[in-house]
Amino acid sequence: MKFWLALIALWTAAMPAIAQTDSDTNGTGTSHGFAVSDGDTVKFGRQRVRLFGIDAPEKGQPCDGGHWYPGPLATKALVAFIAGRPVSCHQVDYEHKNNRPVAVCFAGKDDLQALMVGLGLYCLQRPVR
Repeated sequence: MKFWLALIALWTAAMPAIAQTDSDTNGTGTSHGFAVSDGDTVKFGRQRVRLFGIDAPEKGQPCDGGHWYPGPLATKALVAFIAGRPVSCHQVDYEHKNNRPVAVCFAGKDDLQALMVGLGLYCLQRPVR
């Protein structure tokens, strides 16, 4: 029950943040060339940057046997955490597979990676037998 209350609170908090920003074609917040691509990726102009140490669910990734798709909620959460504040990133690695930097990013002084992990939006995988 507490989990669902937290999700409702997050959804309520996300709505004002989204309303205060412009939107790009997939509905994520944008501001002066900065955009949230999904729950673990941001863009500075054309450069996509992967957040270090996290793997948020993708837009079409099902959880709970296909009954729950948390990807859009993870994206909205990242937009809400940023809430129009300046974002700074420090590159710590490079992802050759997707040809993009991996960085530790902050909105103001808030660690975006820690906020996303604390939210707990991930899919629990059942053990393979």
